[in-house]
Amino acid sequence: MRETILALLLASPADTPPCVQELYPLLQHQEFDALRAAADACEQTTGHPRTWYFAGLAYLALGRPERAILALQRYVRSDATDEPVRLRENAQARTEHSKA
Repeated sequence: MRETILALLLASPADTPPCVQELYPLLQHQEFDALRAAADACEQTTGHPRTWYFAGLAYLALGRPERAILALQRYVRSDATDEPVRLRENAQARTEHSKA
C-alpha cells in the first residue's frame, strides 16, 4: 500500500510546486514531525491541496487524530481536479477509520 501511494505521488504533474515535491522523502523516511512542519509551511506559501494530505498523514503518525481528520477532510473536499483519485480515496478511508 505504501509503495502504491508513493508511486502515485511521484507520478504527479510537473507543475507541482517544489515544496510539495520535497514532502515525499519526508514521508518515505517517516520523518513525521518534519513532514507536518514542511506541509504546513508549503500550504502557507502555495495553497496546494496535497499539503493537506501530507499534513493529515503526519498528524496521524504523531498521534493527533483530530488534526489529521481535519486536514484529510480538507484535502478530500478540495476542488483540485488534477489530484490523484487514489489519494482522495486513501484520505477518505483514513478519516473514516480514524473516527471509529
